[in-house]
Amino acid sequence: MNLAYAETEPLLDRTSSRVEFLMRLRRVLGTDTKLLNAFEKIPREAFVDAIYRASAYEDTCWALKYGQTTTRPSVIARVLQALNIEPYHKILEIGTGSGYATAILSALGCKVHSVEKFSSISSIAKAQVREVLISEGFVDNLPSFYVADGLNGLPNFAPFDRIIVWGRVSDIPKRLKIQLIETGKLAACIQVKNKSPHICCVSFTDGQWAETQISLEVLPLLTAKRAKIL
Repeated sequence: MNLAYAETEPLLDRTSSRVEFLMRLRRVLGTDTKLLNAFEKIPREAFVDAIYRASAYEDTCWALKYGQTTTRPSVIARVLQALNIEPYHKILEIGTGSGYATAILSALGCKVHSVEKFSSISSIAKAQVREVLISEGFVDNLPSFYVADGLNGLPNFAPFDRIIVWGRVSDIPKRLKIQLIETGKLAACIQVKNKSPHICCVSFTDGQWAETQISLEVLPLLTAKRAKIL
């Protein structure tokens, strides 16, 4: 692995931290070797700013630009497991962020369409995701990146097998639901008035939308806004 980030921390410390990180994920994912293998292949330190790199393998989130944040690895793991991700799935990811989850999805074999509202966040993530995936041998499955309001989805590329919203909404817009295939699933953090926010998986079952709780984790609030070239 010939990446600049790999030179900033002693190899022994980095390896030890990563082993502990994977053991914690194993407790979350159980026997889901497919997901565990994907997390093992993607180095999280590649997606962390230098000031946070020493703690890259802690189960925590960090700040990005413009008030955005990353998502904890354990939460990413729970969401992907709940969605029953398969290698042939076409994924709409709303909120590229650092690109870490994007890379995990690509390592799983998915075709990922990742949307980010802020152009500079998107461009940094795109460069890092491509570098890591190519270095790790996933050159034939690079994701596509877009700068747009993710809550509008990508109707020109629909339908999708899975939609992941890395953020909190008061309700899932119908314009996103109709971009799923009939047997598709969508994950998002939903906060209804007077109720605690929770991450859930939504699917169309027996003629109606059904919701299954994944986690009580609170993700950043998303609002419908124009993309920003920053």
